Amino acid sequence: MNPSPNKGYILIFWLALVVPTQAARTAKHAALTQPFVKLCTLIGELKMTHEYVNDKLKQQAELTSKLEILVDQLDIYSRTTADPAEARLATALTGSARRATAQAGETEVTLARLGLTLAIRAGVVAGQATEFFEIMDQVTGDNPTAGGCLIDAGSGTAVSSYTGLKTKLVGCQSQAIPEATAGNAKQTAKPDFDAVTAEADISDPGSYTQANCFLLADPDSSGTGPAGVNARHNKLLYAAGAIQLDGTPLLQVKALKDTASEPTLSRYNELKQAQAAFDQIVLTDPTTADKVLYEFIMQDQTFLKAAAAVISNANKTGAQVLGDTNIMNQIRAKIGKNDAAFTANYLKTICGITIADNNEWGIKLTDKKLSGLTNTEEYAHLLTFFALTSQTQPENKECDSQVHVTTAEKVCNAIEKEQECNHTKDCHYDSKKDGKKCTLKKTVKEKLENESQEKGGKDGKNESKCGEAKIEDECKKVPGKIPEGKKAVCGWIEGKCKDSSVLVN
Repeated sequence: MNPSPNKGYILIFWLALVVPTQAARTAKHAALTQPFVKLCTLIGELKMTHEYVNDKLKQQAELTSKLEILVDQLDIYSRTTADPAEARLATALTGSARRATAQAGETEVTLARLGLTLAIRAGVVAGQATEFFEIMDQVTGDNPTAGGCLIDAGSGTAVSSYTGLKTKLVGCQSQAIPEATAGNAKQTAKPDFDAVTAEADISDPGSYTQANCFLLADPDSSGTGPAGVNARHNKLLYAAGAIQLDGTPLLQVKALKDTASEPTLSRYNELKQAQAAFDQIVLTDPTTADKVLYEFIMQDQTFLKAAAAVISNANKTGAQVLGDTNIMNQIRAKIGKNDAAFTANYLKTICGITIADNNEWGIKLTDKKLSGLTNTEEYAHLLTFFALTSQTQPENKECDSQVHVTTAEKVCNAIEKEQECNHTKDCHYDSKKDGKKCTLKKTVKEKLENESQEKGGKDGKNESKCGEAKIEDECKKVPGKIPEGKKAVCGWIEGKCKDSSVLVN
């Protein structure tokens, strides 16, 4: 027997009664908080973008700083080693290390430029979203039944338990933005745009039908929308375009995974582009600074040319050295076959040389080792000391007095900050002076010139008294003022009598 057609209609009618349907949106009705949770989570992440940028900048700055320390250690070693070949190689390494450090500094500048763009764009988007939700929250009050526009539940007594932005949408709440952390990085998470999925039709909140939310009014109905006029293209864009209201009226949250094809999401697309550009720079762990330097010098053609001349007595271009397996193996044998060997052998030897304390010159390194050289102030003290006490004589001895004065002046001239200048021995900061403001003190300059002349600087007879001693016994008896921390004026080192104030390996 065929079923009665009337039974089908009865079934449809019964389902319509018992199955709840989602209410269509009505102009000016409030909105539930739940559909906005993912968007507000992203907005909260964007408000920490400056910390995300800061984390990376500090990591790169730390790498640059560690490379600078290696430069300083290599430079001092090149000035103290008694082996001329070692000194030449260390000088070449110092130059290469300076270039590696400069490269790291350039990366730091690029990160700062891209990071500023990223942080500003994130601030624009987060600001627009926060303002929209704050306005929606302000008109709600303590009792949503009095005309709220954001509520937690759709109907009944649950409406009165409204908690608003503070618990449901905290990322969209107006809040103080903390200053970027000065200490250890916060390891801030990268903003996750893809997590914001579409909410295609945010319906009315069930039986709660308060209709005083003018920001959610029909945008193509004159007199009911914001300011009482129609919206352009019959569409309202909120939260930088992530929330859209059209003339249906249809309230929705747009997905943020693909923003390039959606003109109304241009602010988010620009922000994602800035994020991608910033993240494209791959950072290196600062603790691997030795490895960074090794990999750089083994490709630095300027260094390789110098190293080939010192180690292999070969006159070749850097490119030719790179292609010469024999010479490259000789260079590796000297400084390390890999980065681990470079650290464990060559750098360890350098860092292990003794640097005696010298209170007069402000020299006091940890364990009296070059490894204790960890900041620019210590380096400045050592550099000044060696510049003013070096026994190395210029080929043109008639210019010796000027060489010592000029070297000392260069040390002072290289200092830019007033406090550092005045704390550096024999330097003086003159704010009224044109050009280099940190200069060698006038009295010191005159003293150096007089001392050099007394030693025969102008007539070419300024050979060190220590250098005149040819045997160890004579070396120990050289008369004169014994340097602080030393037992004699001169010391017998590697078969030569040398001034004991010069620190050697």
